Amino acid sequence: MDTDKMKQVAYETVIANEDELFEASDKTPLAMGAAMVLRHMPELLAKVTKTTAQLALEAAHDLEVDESKDGDDAYSQWHKLFASRLKKDSDMGELLAALNFTSRYVEQLGEVAAHKAIADESSENFGAKFGRN
Repeated sequence: MDTDKMKQVAYETVIANEDELFEASDKTPLAMGAAMVLRHMPELLAKVTKTTAQLALEAAHDLEVDESKDGDDAYSQWHKLFASRLKKDSDMGELLAALNFTSRYVEQLGEVAAHKAIADESSENFGAKFGRN
């Protein structure tokens, strides 16, 4: 099995087990999974950019515009055609899953950091440090 295929399988495994990773008490696998997702993101962005451009061109090519209608109507027709194709694009779905995972991970890191900051500060210092007296 080549390296790219192994990375793809590992990424898909992380995304498929997202809920279990976030709910586990040991956060080490979650951190490793997040690193894997983040390493995969540039490839996903490149694929999505390429397929999005291709889908936009295909929608423009397949669009039959009535010459008597204005440009806004033509754009609206193109957008409907393009959006329906984009929704079916598996690369876009994969990117959205990765972005969701990353967002969820960053949110959890923020919560952990906030709880740690609260626990580390005495009640006097906490109010002063965060602008509450």
